[in-house]
Amino acid sequence: MSMDYKILKKFNNSTTLIYIGNEIRIVKEITAADVLIYRKLKNIENDNLSAVYDVVENGGKIYAVAEYVQGETIEEYIRKNGPADEKTVIRVAKAICSGLDVLHKNDIVHRDISANNIIINQNNIKLIDFGISRIYKTEKGRDTQILGTQGYAAPEQFGFKQSSPRSDIYSIGVLMNYMLTGKFPYEELYYGNLSNVINKCIEIDEAIRYQSVNQLKSVLANKKFMSGIYAVPGFRSNKLYKKIIATVYYIAAVFMCFTLPWDDQMHIPSFKHFICWFLIGLFTLIIPVFLIFNYCNWSDRLMKNASRQNKIIIRIFAAVLCYIIAFIIPSPM
Repeated sequence: MSMDYKILKKFNNSTTLIYIGNEIRIVKEITAADVLIYRKLKNIENDNLSAVYDVVENGGKIYAVAEYVQGETIEEYIRKNGPADEKTVIRVAKAICSGLDVLHKNDIVHRDISANNIIINQNNIKLIDFGISRIYKTEKGRDTQILGTQGYAAPEQFGFKQSSPRSDIYSIGVLMNYMLTGKFPYEELYYGNLSNVINKCIEIDEAIRYQSVNQLKSVLANKKFMSGIYAVPGFRSNKLYKKIIATVYYIAAVFMCFTLPWDDQMHIPSFKHFICWFLIGLFTLIIPVFLIFNYCNWSDRLMKNASRQNKIIIRIFAAVLCYIIAFIIPSPM
């Protein structure tokens, strides 16, 4: 490279983190076959894609100089915080769709969307690593190389057909399932508001999947699919213990609301009855929603160092304690 630089870290034999000028950059050795893709990427600007700044030759080798994106990968985020809530998953998926839309319009298929190739921080979400991206050619029958992260790669990436934009959609479906359950669809399929969206993304037949990332993004932006029983906290996942706890406390909450002590003479609730009602609601609805059902990841944040088994035990104990307090409240009132 023409400019002086300092090596900060070598990730592997082909990828290095360097300090050049006043900026930190990623330098990746690429093959001659990848030059066309990286030159295309150099002309693409999108908030949800890591930028490619230059393609240079040095010492008989070709290098791509790319943006260094600070933050944590989705894999690191899930490992630290546990499965994400649907709101976070939708935000990530929509951001990835926005980045992929630009790639697909330039006939580039990423082919390696995974929890390790998406960086999330307070300000943004970015798709990185175009190492196995390819140019989509309508006349081509199948890929010449079988590449892709195990678990995320679409069936056609294993030599059956050519990778297409719908291959990336398949990987988004796997990613959403992984973020919600911590597992791949073949291990545990998510059951909740997003289950139909995920199932459509990961169809074996690509013709049944969403036909474009814009179509998928529109569905994710539409709140109508988040309806019915699956929109109720406690029923938004496929966890049996959550459903049992949800059923018990919703029944208990309804029962207590209809058995509050009313003023026998006036037949209207007095001030103390309103206070009683509020406290019962607090211990049967508000606290359990945030703690037991991990709403907005509050439960995981409070117990981030606890094991999965201990988290379940603590949540159940919290539910029982809330019910006991709620049943005791009417007595002194």
